Amino acid sequence: MQDYLHRSIDLDDPAIADTFDELSLWSSHFGRLMVTHVPLKHHQKVLDVGCGNGFPLFELAHMMGPTAHLTGLDPWEPALARAQRKKAAYGSANIDLVLGDGAEMPFDAAQFDLIVSNVGINNFADPEKVLAECHRVLKPGGQICMTSNVAGHMEEFYEVFADALKELGFHDFLPALERQIAHRGSVEGIILRLEASGFEVTQVVEDHFVMRFLDGSALLRHWLVVVGFLDGWRSVIGKKNETAVFARIEEKLTQLAEHQGELKMTVPMVFVKGKKG
Repeated sequence: MQDYLHRSIDLDDPAIADTFDELSLWSSHFGRLMVTHVPLKHHQKVLDVGCGNGFPLFELAHMMGPTAHLTGLDPWEPALARAQRKKAAYGSANIDLVLGDGAEMPFDAAQFDLIVSNVGINNFADPEKVLAECHRVLKPGGQICMTSNVAGHMEEFYEVFADALKELGFHDFLPALERQIAHRGSVEGIILRLEASGFEVTQVVEDHFVMRFLDGSALLRHWLVVVGFLDGWRSVIGKKNETAVFARIEEKLTQLAEHQGELKMTVPMVFVKGKKG
């Protein structure tokens, strides 16, 4: 039963924003990379671009202590409402939450000492414009720290997807699948984007983690997959063909899980730090 193809997600529903803590296992891998390498200094003014419902914004506030002042920026109003509830619960007087677009930040120039963005760059509609805004609002000598998943993301799944298309005779969809894979970008691409925006890249740390699933049914119904990845996968083939294609993908993933004992999906990630001259 392909019930995951019939899910409708309303991102303006506050209940959806509240469930996003269930995605923290995903974002926490990148957040761990962030908090391991982010610079800690007294009296920093910090901006979290794409703060969502407050991770890693609140963790950074706890780490940096009361001399720091942190601002979270996000266009997703229900998520910011949840972050406001967290702020009240934590009693975080040194945190501001601002509704706004990273491509048109509501801040004056040279306001921040540090900008962070956890798994944000792949989700920005216009990454170059967001990075230009980051450069504008950062003080001279200020730093930017970003994490992202990159090329090679869940390559085991995409191999199964490509094989399913070939077996069903849908070779015409393979270029669209390649574009879907490539949109994650590369470590080199992130570095080039930062340099093109006027930043000097000073640190790059690459790592990875593994997502585990019992079988194909578990993978395709995982909440993170439904919310974060499924629409992109469906766009490769179009609605007319999705029932047949996903039935074959699910079957092949389950066969692979039976052979291996479980499904393992590799997720490469990178931390990049840059400096404004």
